[in-house]
Amino acid sequence: MELVYLRELHQRMKKDSVGRIPCSSEEVTQLEEHLKIKLPRAYREFLLTIGKYFGPSCVGTECCYNDLFDLLETAEKILIFDKLPISLPNDAFVFTMHQGYQFGFLRLSEGDDPAIYWYNECKQPFVDFDCIYPTFSFYLSEEVYSNSVFGHL
Repeated sequence: MELVYLRELHQRMKKDSVGRIPCSSEEVTQLEEHLKIKLPRAYREFLLTIGKYFGPSCVGTECCYNDLFDLLETAEKILIFDKLPISLPNDAFVFTMHQGYQFGFLRLSEGDDPAIYWYNECKQPFVDFDCIYPTFSFYLSEEVYSNSVFGHL
């Protein structure tokens, strides 16, 4: 797959020698089949570029390929545990969770490079999920350029 959304990120990671292990196309297909979804192109590029591993900076954060199979279910349990009168949208794909109290998701209906939404149970009172970035690709580039190398992933 030719990179469309993450070309710059890919080049930056190569230049900075960030360790990374991509997913195979077959693994991405397995994930989609398991979850019964079609992932947005920008997120597929992420998986095919660095989806299995991208350095040691994600301590306490679940965001790599093997984590993705049950993050949605875990996020839903968090919302129930926190006794919130809201649930995730039907088209939510939870792609990251940090230490079991915050998570990020995108909406599958929002195109090839969807916005990023966030939940943090420490932010009270809860009104609605925060839209923290207008696109997934912008989110990733901000994480890399802020030198956090996916500190919020």
